[in-house]
Amino acid sequence: MSASKCGKTLALGENNCKHPEMVVLDISNATKSSVLVRMKGHRFGMALLLFSPWDNYLVSVGTSEDNGLFVHRTSDYQRVSQNKLSRSVESIAMDSQ
Repeated sequence: MSASKCGKTLALGENNCKHPEMVVLDISNATKSSVLVRMKGHRFGMALLLFSPWDNYLVSVGTSEDNGLFVHRTSDYQRVSQNKLSRSVESIAMDSQ
């Protein structure tokens, strides 16, 4: 799970299931959230999610069985990059530079 820096968007990733989804919610309304987008791509689930410092990208890293790294542009939630990692990742961070 990752919250955007502006606090209006929340990304949730499924784990340990077939065809896992990442769901991005608009949480700007305090009484009701709404689904902005559902995305697929990881085969075994997501271990890590992170919004970039200016909320313009959303990164997802798959579980150790998956090892996928996806970058989505948040303006339209299109995947702009993907990679297969050779090792498991324990944490991710982005520099605001």
